Amino acid sequence: MGGEPMGAAEGREMREHTVADEIDHLADLHQQADTTQASLGKWLINALWLMHAGVIVGTLTKIDGLNAPPSYVGKLWFFVMGILFAYIAGAAAWANYAVRTASFLETRRRLINGSILEPHAGQSGRLRWTGGVGIGAALVSLLLLIVGGFAVLQGWKPNL
Repeated sequence: MGGEPMGAAEGREMREHTVADEIDHLADLHQQADTTQASLGKWLINALWLMHAGVIVGTLTKIDGLNAPPSYVGKLWFFVMGILFAYIAGAAAWANYAVRTASFLETRRRLINGSILEPHAGQSGRLRWTGGVGIGAALVSLLLLIVGGFAVLQGWKPNL
């Protein structure tokens, strides 16, 4: 155990190996986060779209072709707009993913090149903006589902 001290070249090689291992570990974590975010995003958008479309189809099946349309038919626009906001949420989630991936790849490149301490134009503003738009659009879509449901109930006249 009393060997010679490690030379500078060996120390640098060991640090580079350690940094490379850490970068690989971060890449694995990044891939897991991407998979999770994509799965949850798809689930959210599909759930919102399905609920809005289900209400539209369900209420349209109650229209009697011989009579004038019921008073709630005009209120279906709440659900059409809800579908639109669900798609906006999906597009914003995709943009957020693209910005986050670009930021990760830039950080990875800088770690490999040893230039991590150089000034870096961060992506945090774009990440916050796209994330905020996605969450906001999803919440508006959900709000339109709730408000539209109450609006339809106000005009609903059950056949007794």
